[in-house]
Parts: sequence; C-alpha cells; structure tokens
Amino acid sequence: MLRKYQQEALDAIKADIDVSGAALVVMPTASGKSHVIAASATLKSPTLILQPSRELLQQNYNKLCAIVPKEEIGIYSASFNSRDIKTFTFATIQSVYKKPELFKHIKLVIIDEAHGVAP
Repeated sequence: MLRKYQQEALDAIKADIDVSGAALVVMPTASGKSHVIAASATLKSPTLILQPSRELLQQNYNKLCAIVPKEEIGIYSASFNSRDIKTFTFATIQSVYKKPELFKHIKLVIIDEAHGVAP
C-alpha cells in the first residue's frame, strides 16, 4: 500500500499517462520512489524502466516483483549479463541508449533519476 504522498504521485502519473510528451514527477530522496515506479509500471504495458545504476535497477526490480509475476519482468543490462525484454523491462541507460530499435513497441518509459540523463 502506498503512502498518501506516493499515491498522489501515482495519481498525477495516471492523469498524464495518455497525454503526448514527457511528464516529470519529482520525489525527494528516501520517499519511496521505487514503490511509485513499480505501481506506475503497471499502468500501461509494455513498459521500459530506466535507471542509471545497477543498484537502483535491483531496488526497482525487487519492488515490481512484489506486484507482478517475475515471468513478466525482464532485465536488459550488461551489468546483470542479461538481455531479456519482457512486458516490464528494467535497463540501465548505458545498456540501451544506442539500441532504440529494440524498444519500438514500448508504450511507457519511466526514468529513475531523470535529472542525470542528457537530453
């Protein structure tokens, strides 16, 4: 169950999910972003969840595993020695940024730590 402020973030994502363009949800450190990421990943599929590091990928993966079957979750990351693309795919940005053709079917992209991503 999400906390009130996490639910508000998820509600903002739901309200904007079918609007063209990019949306941004800002949450402070230790506010449970991985819970909101997991919940928002289930709003539209297929979904690609990007994060800058192996540690964040593992944390976000663990949260999504608590709400969807593991068989639906893939990891596309050199640091995990994995190239699995599934309904919900976690990836490190470095592993996918030169491979956009593999993800043309994706309906939703979530970027954790988006402030660190170059346009």
